[in-house]
Amino acid sequence: MRRFGYSGYGGHYGGGYGGYGGYGWGYRPYGGYGRRKSTTTKSTTKSKKTTTKKAAAPVVDKGPRKEAPAPLAEGPPLLQHDADPTNPNGALQNKDHPDYWFYGLEAGGYVMPAGIKQNQKINAIRWGYLDYCSTKANYPGYRDAFERYRKGLLEYMDTHYMEFVVPFGRFHGKKLYEKFKDAVWLSKVDDLDGSRTNAEYYIFFMALDKFIAKPTDRSFRETVALGLEYLAKIKKIVDTAQPPPPSQPDAGEPAGEEEEDYDNFFDEIGEEELAILSQSEASGSGTAGGSGGGRGPSSSSQA
Repeated sequence: MRRFGYSGYGGHYGGGYGGYGGYGWGYRPYGGYGRRKSTTTKSTTKSKKTTTKKAAAPVVDKGPRKEAPAPLAEGPPLLQHDADPTNPNGALQNKDHPDYWFYGLEAGGYVMPAGIKQNQKINAIRWGYLDYCSTKANYPGYRDAFERYRKGLLEYMDTHYMEFVVPFGRFHGKKLYEKFKDAVWLSKVDDLDGSRTNAEYYIFFMALDKFIAKPTDRSFRETVALGLEYLAKIKKIVDTAQPPPPSQPDAGEPAGEEEEDYDNFFDEIGEEELAILSQSEASGSGTAGGSGGGRGPSSSSQA
């Protein structure tokens, strides 16, 4: 079939009449009325803003995160027969034994039958995992063993809170009594309120609170820790300076050895300590008798 058409201004006839500008409405035999598409293309390119991103800080590889240790690095000391697993009255089998809570086969010595801690005793496992298993796991006998261990741990804490292990930070794995003199560290740890509610750490914070709540005990421990070696030396020299009881014969030390100990000691201590020691000896010379109560120079003059 031949098509007739009239090409108007910008339009065309293709079975219909196109209007002005190439966009017009016309009649199409096979498509009805419709708007023809423009043959012109529009530029859709948008200008992009150039943004400079800051370089990311270098990632420092700190290695794998350290797992929290068990609350105690070691349990109460045992005599050999109490540690014997074949002894029915020992700490491993006798539930009435005072240390059964830590070593008992149905307490702290319970062996995990499955899981990531399989074949490990619960007294050597971090507290957060034990607490999780107490509600989620269904191991035979585990919950009773965990409860005995927990009660014994809290009772032991009343008098041995300084033996509990630090579970985090730069003192990870250290006992509390090893690091309690670091006042800056203690103040920072005491402010970690968020960690106190963490099941992994709340046993440690209970021990820390008991330590902080006893300033007298704390002061005594600091004094002993700082001056234990000096106090031991003082005690040794004072004991050596006392004359032997009349009922006991002389130990028969070689002449001059005791005097040498005295001279070394008085060379090391300060003048103030020497004056205090001299006053104490002078006050006791009446009971010690004669030259035996002196601090050494009188006896050295006889050598």
